[in-house]
Amino acid sequence: MAGWLLLGLFIGYFAFLGLIGYVTGKNSSEQTFHQGGRKTAWFIIALGMVADSLSGVTFISIPGNVHAQGFSYMQIVLGYFIGYQIIAAILIPLYFKLNLTSIYEYLYQRFGFMGQKTGSAFFLISRIIGASGRLFLAVSVFQFFFLDAIGVPLEITVIVLMALMYAYTYKGGIKTLIWTDSIQALMMILGLVVTLFAIQDALNLSISDWSSMIRNSWWITEPNQAHFWGKDILAGAFIALSMTGLDQTMMQKSLACKQVKDAQKNMFWFAFLIAIVNFAFLALGAALSQYLSAKGMQNIDLKADYIFPFLAFEYLGPIVMVAFTLGLIAASLSSADSVLTTLTTAFCVDFLDFGKSNTSSPNRQKIRTLVHLGFAFLLWISIMAFDALTNDSLIYVILSLAGYTYGPLLGLFTFGLLIRKLRPIEWTIPLIACISVVLTWTFAHVLAPQWNYSAGFELLPLNGCITFLGLWISSLLQPQYD
Repeated sequence: MAGWLLLGLFIGYFAFLGLIGYVTGKNSSEQTFHQGGRKTAWFIIALGMVADSLSGVTFISIPGNVHAQGFSYMQIVLGYFIGYQIIAAILIPLYFKLNLTSIYEYLYQRFGFMGQKTGSAFFLISRIIGASGRLFLAVSVFQFFFLDAIGVPLEITVIVLMALMYAYTYKGGIKTLIWTDSIQALMMILGLVVTLFAIQDALNLSISDWSSMIRNSWWITEPNQAHFWGKDILAGAFIALSMTGLDQTMMQKSLACKQVKDAQKNMFWFAFLIAIVNFAFLALGAALSQYLSAKGMQNIDLKADYIFPFLAFEYLGPIVMVAFTLGLIAASLSSADSVLTTLTTAFCVDFLDFGKSNTSSPNRQKIRTLVHLGFAFLLWISIMAFDALTNDSLIYVILSLAGYTYGPLLGLFTFGLLIRKLRPIEWTIPLIACISVVLTWTFAHVLAPQWNYSAGFELLPLNGCITFLGLWISSLLQPQYD
């Protein structure tokens, strides 16, 4: 029965998204695909950005990790809030002033051809890894609890999902995604609220019970720990700055606002929403942990990422199962479909020079469609790689990998904004970025263990600093801005 219900929810949900894609894709053009016409209300964009930021990782991993790590993830969320304010104050006005379609066009203006290509390439790598991990997590849950039992292989499941995402985004692009992501944010929040009420009803929790649960393990105070509070707040600020402010997926939505003030307002309220929703998911994790204890399952042998779906499917009743399924479908698609569109934009603008070439519109549309399809295939390959290579909780895997892939972007943009009179030798830029990644990995996996130090998310700012230093050294060999 549950399997057929799940299938019906999938079909109904995708039919609804397909209808939205059809309506928003009518009379679309290349400009609306990439920029959404720059007429969308800021609060709709803010809600859609919440969906993109949450994803299946937040929906599953964050509640699951509370059972072992308490509320310490709020250290990172506090850092996020700081980073979002920097984006609103500095980066958004810059992007609007330069009238950018791809934010990496700024790197072309500041550093030249190789600067733009290096920045966009690291974005492509970063987002392919991040989106693949998020989508893999959600799909793996459905595989583990339902699809494996009826003989549907993971490869086929992912192919079907990628085909459906391609179908409802290939025409309307960012204009479609702004609306679909807003709906998906509401679906995730619905799943969260319904589950909280179900556990409240099942355990008859009082206000003091909730207060006791959410006081659990907020701060990690040992400096040598990987997630010491000072390191996590600093890293959270840089993660937000890099994974939102220097990320085409997130900024492409903000650039669909009518004007700078609307985009800044969008970012400000988005920061509040993210903090509130992440706290709510941590509260859900505490409730799930309390439920496990109440039912004598506190020592259950189950991956952290499977705790929430296990209870939703097996113990909390059909209403929670339906709400959880809708929320997880929404979480699966919200980041992956956005990435599919923005990867296409970044590649077309930064590598195929759509903003500069004289290619006719019909040919551009054909090329863009092929690029869109190509990235769908590449995401499928990456998801299969996640299946083969990782068994860890994906919230920490994805954020750790971001330290290596977003670090060079952080260094490039910071150098470009702060050191205006110097310009590095152009051909050294990709070399510096790659060396920075290698040195950061060497510090984390070779030097830090020898010093009895556990490296955490501070690898991202470290990577950015190494890139910054390399660009500065290169610029000394070419001190005059040409």
